[in-house]
Amino acid sequence: MLPSFPVSLNFEQNLEQNYLAEASQQLLAREACLFIIDDQGSESTDEQRVRTEEEEMILKKDYETLSMRIWLAVSNSFDRRNQYALESAVTAILQEEEQDQHWKEAGEKECPSWRPMGYQDMHDIVIQSMVKKRIQQVDEEEQAEDKLKKEISQMNMLIQDDMLQVVRDVQACYPPEFGICNMYAQLYHQAFSTKLRQLPRYNIPIEECIFILKQISNYSNKVLHQEELESYISSEALEPLLPAEDLKSLEEQYLSHKENEVKTWLFNILRLEEESWKTNTKPELNDGYFCSFAQDVIYVTGDRIHVGLMYHTELLTSHLQLVDGAMKEATNLLSNRNKAQRILYLLPSFLESYKKSMEDLLRNQENITEILKAHLFGIKNLREYIADRDNLPDDMKTEWLSTAADIRDSCHKYFLSPIHDVLKVNYSKLWTPDWFSEHHEFIEELEDKLNKLMHPLKDLDSVCLQELLSQLHFEVMIEYVRRMLKRKLKLKNKDEQETAAAMLCEDSDRINTLFIENGSDKTWLCEILPKVAEVLKVQDSDTLELEICALLKNYPDLTERQIRSILQLKTNISCADNRMIKECYQQSKSNIPDSEPAQLFFCRVPHSFSFNLYSCFCMWPPFKGTVPCKNGCQASSPV
Repeated sequence: MLPSFPVSLNFEQNLEQNYLAEASQQLLAREACLFIIDDQGSESTDEQRVRTEEEEMILKKDYETLSMRIWLAVSNSFDRRNQYALESAVTAILQEEEQDQHWKEAGEKECPSWRPMGYQDMHDIVIQSMVKKRIQQVDEEEQAEDKLKKEISQMNMLIQDDMLQVVRDVQACYPPEFGICNMYAQLYHQAFSTKLRQLPRYNIPIEECIFILKQISNYSNKVLHQEELESYISSEALEPLLPAEDLKSLEEQYLSHKENEVKTWLFNILRLEEESWKTNTKPELNDGYFCSFAQDVIYVTGDRIHVGLMYHTELLTSHLQLVDGAMKEATNLLSNRNKAQRILYLLPSFLESYKKSMEDLLRNQENITEILKAHLFGIKNLREYIADRDNLPDDMKTEWLSTAADIRDSCHKYFLSPIHDVLKVNYSKLWTPDWFSEHHEFIEELEDKLNKLMHPLKDLDSVCLQELLSQLHFEVMIEYVRRMLKRKLKLKNKDEQETAAAMLCEDSDRINTLFIENGSDKTWLCEILPKVAEVLKVQDSDTLELEICALLKNYPDLTERQIRSILQLKTNISCADNRMIKECYQQSKSNIPDSEPAQLFFCRVPHSFSFNLYSCFCMWPPFKGTVPCKNGCQASSPV
């Protein structure tokens, strides 16, 4: 909306006040009087009057004066004090363009010598000249040794600032059909591309390569895809800043350099770590927990990477992730996450080297408890980092996590094997006559030992401690079931079977409670032994069949051999019951879906070889149908 102006202002006064649209209207009115044109574009014969040459010359000069004021206003588009003059100039341009079209439609009728004015084309030329002048001012300001590079950097910033002003201020002075934002974008883009192509792009130092890529990235992020500008610029209509082959060559040079750099960092980190092992360098505590180099594998600060081991005090300790930092730098520089992904693919070879180094450490050195505690913390960070890569293919992520888990498991084995060695005496009593007769003393002793053996692990990071104790929890339960399936205890009657089932439930409750209170997350282990206890105390054949089916439904990884071992703890199971159990097992297995159970347990229980697999010789395949059954069962019956 143009501000109101005094009606009495003449042409010169309108120019003085920058009322350019009004001045244009006054000249158009005078032109209409000298060159009378009707609404159909024909020169009117009615009310014709004689125009003098002097009047035409005066009008022509006034148009020239108006033109100069209009182009002055357009040239000062970036002067915020000039906004009204620019808006009025644009209105004048549109009025004059409309008059040009009016005369064009008049055909061969006589028209003023100054028509067509061509203000639209002239406007574009003035804008182009103004942009060129602004860029030249940047060039003239730079006199440094790297003049061209500084010019490019300054031009990049100038374009960012100017385009923001075009969107915020200048475009409000134009109607949408002018497409003024795209006009400026096209001019600045072409100028920046021309300047950028003056730089050498082949066989250049890596610093020069990074400079070019950084300028392209900054321009893309802060101009073409800047939040405030993006919707006003038709980026797809702009030519590439550099030829596609040149850009591809620069990106390849940078990525190759960055890959080699990251390889060197990873190698140096691992080498320094191995040297610290040889000197028995003790890891430092961080927030009360031991920390290792593995977290430094993924640390970076700023544009420069620092390799820092938490317990190598002479090295700088970094606080951001190394590989991730290199990935982010490459992503920002190339504006393409998929291309930067190449750096991440260096991780598998490092993991394999790390795994081999850990195997050598575990095989060749002693007294490495604190070192391994530190490494468990680092491995946890590595696994979390890999798991968080949402753009990593699932199969690749699974493979990398598996390697990291192998390293973790080797550390777990170092801590847990001595614990199992201490507990062997307790394990050997499980499900023996001694366990049955001295159960209370046995479970008390087992709890006391476990508490003492777990105490030295408390300085582990909380997540690492939970994983380690969860693994110990799992292995203790596996060993418990393995010892039970050895069948060293024979339960001869209902009372003994019910007593043993109660003891089994008590052991389950106390062992599981102990581990869960100390941090184990394997709460599902609490349900296993009570379900086995139900099978032990059942006496009725039909009910036994139901309990076995229920057990198989919950634990489809149970084998027929394991079920037989559980049942052979009960000496009153007949051969007919055994055949029924086999049929029940086969039928239940056929009705269970093939999908893997949520938690695997029984398939992890090692098999204990025993000649007493069958409760009666008549059940052994070599003798079936040939040896009379001592229990009077029908050996010839189908099994």
